[in-house]
Amino acid sequence: AKGLVSLRQRFGLTAADMGALLGVSAQTIYNWEAEKSTPRQKQLEAYAAVRGLGKKQVSARLAAMAG
Repeated sequence: AKGLVSLRQRFGLTAADMGALLGVSAQTIYNWEAEKSTPRQKQLEAYAAVRGLGKKQVSARLAAMAG
């Protein structure tokens, strides 16, 4: 959970933005951060992929998702 929070802060993302990147809701992100639930394997894989990106790549992905 701490890793998710620090990653969001590093990229300057809202929970909604991080959720969009991982294919989940903002509430799910909050639940993971509060350790109320844990990500599934597919979501962990998406998280690992996002972790490997740079800030510009994350911004570009979000822009592409927004259309």
